[in-house]
Amino acid sequence: FTIAASKVRGIELELQALAARIAPTKEYKAACQRGLFALRTPLTTLPSARNVVSAQQHVELGGSHAQGTEIDGAEVDIVVRVPAEMPQAEREALLRAFREKIQSAPHNRAMVATGSMRSYPHCWSPMSLQFHDAQMRLVGHVIVQDQVASQGGAAPLTLDTAIKRLCDCCEIARDVIRLVKLWATNHGLSCQQDGSPSSFVWALLVIFFLQKEQRLIPSLSELLRGGVAPPPSEPPQLLALLRDFFLFFTSRGRQASMGFSVFDAQEFQTPSGGLFVEDPAERSKSGERKSLTEQVGQTQWALALEEARKVADKLSAKPQRWFHWAEVFDPRELPPEKIQKIQSLKETMQGVAVDGIVVPPPAAPAAAGYGVPLADPMGRGGFAAGPSHDGKGGGRSAGGCMAGRGRPPSGAKGYGRY
Repeated sequence: FTIAASKVRGIELELQALAARIAPTKEYKAACQRGLFALRTPLTTLPSARNVVSAQQHVELGGSHAQGTEIDGAEVDIVVRVPAEMPQAEREALLRAFREKIQSAPHNRAMVATGSMRSYPHCWSPMSLQFHDAQMRLVGHVIVQDQVASQGGAAPLTLDTAIKRLCDCCEIARDVIRLVKLWATNHGLSCQQDGSPSSFVWALLVIFFLQKEQRLIPSLSELLRGGVAPPPSEPPQLLALLRDFFLFFTSRGRQASMGFSVFDAQEFQTPSGGLFVEDPAERSKSGERKSLTEQVGQTQWALALEEARKVADKLSAKPQRWFHWAEVFDPRELPPEKIQKIQSLKETMQGVAVDGIVVPPPAAPAAAGYGVPLADPMGRGGFAAGPSHDGKGGGRSAGGCMAGRGRPPSGAKGYGRY
């Protein structure tokens, strides 16, 4: 191996470790299931829900949990499906009664219901939930969608199931999606209320890249016909995929019109210009193109392109240098005096006898500075340890997610929207 190849291999191993760190743990998945069970319980005793909504059939985990792209410790979407023909007024009355039931004993000991903290371009969210889980903090958002009849005994194709089926064709796709969503969230680029692309959009952009540029995933139309992608000539490398995604993303971002369809695995010109990421489920259902990016603002899109360009430049630098992944995934900058430091060897040995000689105390306190590198929670050298879950503490960590089982700090902008 050459020195350059060894550096690239080391960076690849670190990135793989980071991807494993942010993947959902068994404990987190179990907490999500407990939250789902807690929400289903009051619905079974709600009179207005009888013959309308089945707690077992029509209340389920949605979003990234249904796709298999969730990040450990993130907030969870819980889907409540109601009859498609139910008027909006009746839907609101049903969910209002459901919330009142949750707020009454004994259900209020398991969770607290509040007004919705999220808005979604493709569905209605009437409330958010804070679950009283003894083992970990868990926040959920209830979203209401139509009940869809199965087609020939098969589960109906939704946006979540479309993403899941495409990711099932290439397991490394989920690692790339989680890393991109981690980057976008920590840079404030996934909050829909601010006009940024949603986590759905980031997932679909990664999938399109893996279809168009890497040929690792077939188009959804081909997949629905039973097609598969040809096996790669060699195993794909996570570092190369992440680098090439940001290069692809920034190169396409310079175009005035950007249409992306994972249904066809093709780009297309949009009639009104700007970004257009097609809803593959709606395309499969009706044949019409429906955009998932109508609410994406030009300012936030330009910011996303600029931040992506910085990552592309860093990962494409020649010769490749070692760097801490916080430089990519954590945008925070702390002044030197606030970065957590460890004691110098001289301070540590103060008062300890070495060969019969007691080491004297230092003459003066050490000057403030950057401190010496600390081993981060991934077992690597780097900057000082990252913050705790409440956003306090010093130093930089990879996305703030390396401390404490990989959960993002609650103070981070856009926390939990993965």
